[in-house]
Amino acid sequence: MGEIIEVDPARLRAMARRAAAAGSAIAGLSWPRPDPDQLRGSALSGITAPDLMAQRVAHVAADLRGWAETARRSADTFDHADTSAADRLGLP
Repeated sequence: MGEIIEVDPARLRAMARRAAAAGSAIAGLSWPRPDPDQLRGSALSGITAPDLMAQRVAHVAADLRGWAETARRSADTFDHADTSAADRLGLP
């Protein structure tokens, strides 16, 4: 049995703006990295965790921005579909 789903393009766009802003904020974060010169000879000199975290955070930021772009396009498509249907049916 099907259900009727209602989408509010304005709210979807607002959510997309928030997701894009979050992605940009996350992308702007910097991760502390140990200074290799100060750690020379130490067991910590070869740690890669900061680089790995930076890569993962960059992926999260990119995914948020990608979701935001997709949501904006979806909102535009919903608006276009509504307008086209209204035109075909002669509705204001």
